[in-house]
Amino acid sequence: MSIATLNGILAAALAAAVQTGVDPSDVSIRIIGSGTLECTFQTADGEVRRQQRARRSGSFETVRASDALSGQCTYNVPENRDLHVRIMEAGQFACPFEPGIAPEECSVTINGEASGTFDLAQAG
Repeated sequence: MSIATLNGILAAALAAAVQTGVDPSDVSIRIIGSGTLECTFQTADGEVRRQQRARRSGSFETVRASDALSGQCTYNVPENRDLHVRIMEAGQFACPFEPGIAPEECSVTINGEASGTFDLAQAG
């Protein structure tokens, strides 16, 4: 790939971020327990989908995206199970859950059977 092509890609990514008024942010969401989390992120390069399944208590999986402009996540938790969702890294995005004890903690425990969505949107 030539330098001109790379410069063009970087210019397009920057232009998309400026047009939306949102700074791209890396996102990292950890799930622990039982259930699935599927997220769709809008990036300067287009739509990116990530899915993880937590299968048992004590183990964890992580959903990650780089340079996200926005995101929407859908969760499913089986009956009589729990899924703990914690935003580990969110850059410019506001916590979609009620903040925890510490201001930097952004998490929720979902009791099953349950399904729903949450959005990652610009803070402010």
